[in-house]
Amino acid sequence: MKKFIFVFIIIACFNSSFAGVLFKPKVVSVNETAENVVNAKKIAFSKAKKTAWLDLVGMVGVADRNDIVNISENDMDSMIENIDISGEKARAKRYIANITVYFNPNKIRSYFRNNNINFLEEIGFPVLVVPIYEQDGISYIYEQANIWEKALFDNPKKGGLLPVVLAQGGVKNSLNIDSSIIKNHKKLINASKLYGVEGVVIAKVSLIPSNFGLHMKLQYNSVGGFLENKSLEQSFKSKDIDKAKLLKRISNVFYSGLEKMWQEKIKHNKEFSLNTQIVVLPTKNQQDLERLKLELSDIENIEKVELISLNGGLAEFKLTFLGVLKKLKIAFERLGYIVNNKHDKWIIRLT
Repeated sequence: MKKFIFVFIIIACFNSSFAGVLFKPKVVSVNETAENVVNAKKIAFSKAKKTAWLDLVGMVGVADRNDIVNISENDMDSMIENIDISGEKARAKRYIANITVYFNPNKIRSYFRNNNINFLEEIGFPVLVVPIYEQDGISYIYEQANIWEKALFDNPKKGGLLPVVLAQGGVKNSLNIDSSIIKNHKKLINASKLYGVEGVVIAKVSLIPSNFGLHMKLQYNSVGGFLENKSLEQSFKSKDIDKAKLLKRISNVFYSGLEKMWQEKIKHNKEFSLNTQIVVLPTKNQQDLERLKLELSDIENIEKVELISLNGGLAEFKLTFLGVLKKLKIAFERLGYIVNNKHDKWIIRLT
């Protein structure tokens, strides 16, 4: 049996300037066959929506909730805003296309909150990962023998909430990573600043001969940055001696773990909490009022719009939004509004 002990070097930094809404459209390529093209197309659309949904819940860090992963197609449809099709080819029993699925961010947020789901939607700074693999007492950083690096590179989760940049070639050379710099934490942190990031998690993957299949241990100890004074150790066992298969499993845990750490980092940050603001806007009639409600609901990060009063052509709304007032004000200004603060209320008018 072979035993693995994991260690990583992760250089990470986060900044709100890199933050962004996660609900990007998902393009899914489909190629389905059935007894006729109508059914093949139906199967293709179902699979495309499911694939897009799984990608979304994985990105926001709730892939471990079976009730969320396996929601009904009707529930899924209620949160889809639009579907685009390109490259469509329909044959007698076959359907081929690229299907782009657009989810409605506000409906997704409401669904998650109604189901008591703590979720993430803000992207942090990219994470620079320098994988190390050890076998027979030799550490591999640059060589092809570093199969741990390949497992991380091949995993699509590296582009999630914390986009991962794997250190390769010139990146590693400029960091001058070797056994001495790994032991010298201060030197490693200083080297990481070449990339404008801070914080290092030191780890390693070691392969140890054994007679009982594979045993992998994931462990790290952080040095500075957002993971400062944190450590983790987790073991994985497999009767299958396929190293690549088990490394893939560990890479899934690794990327999910990064996202959970990011969640811990931001959960007490005002930029990621729900707040309220009273706004007053001019309105002409009932039709114009309904238009205003829809326009306000579509503004990025606004969770809820409540009409408080309607008097003399002025509509007063209570907005529940995610983030800080400055971001909300910028969102209004991008739509061409002028915002004036009066007695803790925003008086808003078009430019």
